[in-house]
Parts: sequence; C-alpha cells; structure tokens
Amino acid sequence: MTIKKRKMPFSQQQLLRGNFKDLSQVYKKPLVKLPTMPNRYRMPSLSGEYWYIVAKLNGRMVLLGPYDNESAAYEVGSSKLNTSYAVIPLQTRSRAAATQQMRHRMLNETSDLALSLKRMRHRI
Repeated sequence: MTIKKRKMPFSQQQLLRGNFKDLSQVYKKPLVKLPTMPNRYRMPSLSGEYWYIVAKLNGRMVLLGPYDNESAAYEVGSSKLNTSYAVIPLQTRSRAAATQQMRHRMLNETSDLALSLKRMRHRI
C-alpha cells in the first residue's frame, strides 16, 4: 500500500518569501488552535487559594466554585443555597482535582467509604 503525498499549491520557498499570485493559494485553516479568550486572560489568584462551596442538597453533596476570594463564595452561597454550607480554600482551580481532594477529606474525617465515593454535583 502506497501513501500518496498531497500536492501543495505552492512551494516551500514561495511560502517563506510570500510570493503568491493570489491569496487563494494560501491555506485558510490555522495550524494551531488557540485557547478561548476567557481562559487565556484569566488572572491567577494572588493568594494561590481558590474558594469552594460545599453543601449537602437533597442527600447529595454539591461542590460549587472556584471563586477568587472568600467573600464572593459567601455571596453565591447565600444567594443560591437555602441549606447550610461551608466555604473552604483549596490550592487548585480544577473542579476535578477539588472533587478528589474533598473525597479524601471526607474519607479522613468520617471514615465512611460509601459517602466519600458518592458522586458530587457541580451545579444547582
């Protein structure tokens, strides 16, 4: 089985020099996909901590966040939740990593494997 090489509409030297008869010879598709704007320009937390809200809602654990400061987390908790909740600091922005850290904390505090392995919600 032979592999056919795709013919380029221009040579490598033309590409480097920029000598084209018209712009239709240049590929329009970008070679590298850039990340989206919000993720690119998001400033990291100055303290290195991100704040998460942990609550139990209808028998299921809920983890909301990350928030850049503690007051923002308390504002969201008081506006969205009508049950008791806790605001905790974690060192990660990733929800998946925060969920794993919370599972380990719950296992260490309660020693209940079934409770720590239950799935957590990330939305209300």
